[in-house]
Amino acid sequence: MKAPGLREVIALTLAVILWFFVRVTRTGVTSQTQMQMTVPIEIKGVSSDLTVYEVSHNQAIVTVQGNTQEVSSLRETQVNALVDLTGEGANSVYPKVKVIVPGQVKLISVQPETINVKQAPETVKQVPLKVTVSGPVARGRTAGKAAVDPKEVRIAGPEPLVKEVTEARARIYLSGQSQSTTFELRDLVPVNGDGQPVEARRARLKITPSTLYATVPIEAESRSVAVAVSLQNVRVEKTEGWRSAMEVEPGFITLSLTKDQQAPDYVVTRAEVFAPSTRVESREVPLNVPDGFEVIGSRSVKVRVIPTRLAQPPPEPTPLATPRPTPTP
Repeated sequence: MKAPGLREVIALTLAVILWFFVRVTRTGVTSQTQMQMTVPIEIKGVSSDLTVYEVSHNQAIVTVQGNTQEVSSLRETQVNALVDLTGEGANSVYPKVKVIVPGQVKLISVQPETINVKQAPETVKQVPLKVTVSGPVARGRTAGKAAVDPKEVRIAGPEPLVKEVTEARARIYLSGQSQSTTFELRDLVPVNGDGQPVEARRARLKITPSTLYATVPIEAESRSVAVAVSLQNVRVEKTEGWRSAMEVEPGFITLSLTKDQQAPDYVVTRAEVFAPSTRVESREVPLNVPDGFEVIGSRSVKVRVIPTRLAQPPPEPTPLATPRPTPTP
């Protein structure tokens, strides 16, 4: 027998492929045709106490056969695919997909033959609400933590989904605000312990209240405060007959504070000693600025010691001599 050539193999392969999609069988003057179509799967018989929240397939691929003219005019709306959950409890079940076709065509196959359906009773619980603030504010301003009321929301939905939720999240996007602003929060997202949204194909968790308001405080990044300079660490050794006065320039320095800092009552200088002297002496003395504070300007001051001579007490008056009496001869 002669082995089939390349042309014969290609022809046979094409014939098989065509037969897979459309097979026409002629008997006399009647043509039979097969056709595939995709139809939605309808779910029926769900208990009033349960909610379907997950379905493995929403559509089925149905193959039908019939008269060529009738099959070619067939529409997807004329073919129904459904699963019946009557009597099924809260569980993960695998009902069979039933297909209903018009009487003039024949059902050949349906894929998938069964689907996985998950259903459960509804439940509720309270979870905290977390608001994240992002985006720029006006130059020289800073945004604080959003204040929201209430701080918790209620989650309602199928029990397995509700159990996964640990908190609800909302996000606020800033766009150059220069003062504290109140925002309306919508589209809250329930998330699990890993921060992933908790959702399902057939059910959406309900969050109450669905709309909240949050205020974002926007304040100046820093503020300037004048603080007195203390000379308590400066000592002047005494000179006999003199007294000394001290002057400081400037008498106040300016500190840059963040919104959470409290200004000190004063800032002291480094310990400094001036030796005895009768002349005016000036010296730059560094400041001891407390940790965490920034000085606007110089971190030292000029201390001047001004000696003054003490007033001399007046001399004691010389007593007058008392005349002696002249003796009588």
